[in-house]
Amino acid sequence: MKQSDTLSSTAINAMMFGTHFIMDLLAFMLVTFRASVVKLSLIARDKPNKHIFITNAEYGISSLLVVFMITDALAFGENIIRHLDDFGVPAEIASQYSDWIFIWQNYESIIGVLTGALFMLIWSMVVIPEARNEYLSVEAT
Repeated sequence: MKQSDTLSSTAINAMMFGTHFIMDLLAFMLVTFRASVVKLSLIARDKPNKHIFITNAEYGISSLLVVFMITDALAFGENIIRHLDDFGVPAEIASQYSDWIFIWQNYESIIGVLTGALFMLIWSMVVIPEARNEYLSVEAT
């Protein structure tokens, strides 16, 4: 991986983790306020809105997005702590924390597992209601 000529690895990592955090925060807000915004939009156009509600999977997705944000915040904090010498902290103090790399080493795996769980929640929103409706229609006959 080529190093930047103008930015330190601390700055690049901070931008990466900060961008991930902002994207996760935006996704959290979109999921959390989806039903409210859609209802308000339908009310403003005098259309029925009783069919708009928060699904059970949305609670899970919101919770999972909070875990994404916590992971990003921990990675951001670990990056800062690991590079304290870049912020003027004396070398003897900064060297004590320079080997804090747990999140850094496992970030891809953690995000991969969380993304898989997010996929399963989204899949459950689509597949499970269809299967339940199919089961109910067969049971009714």
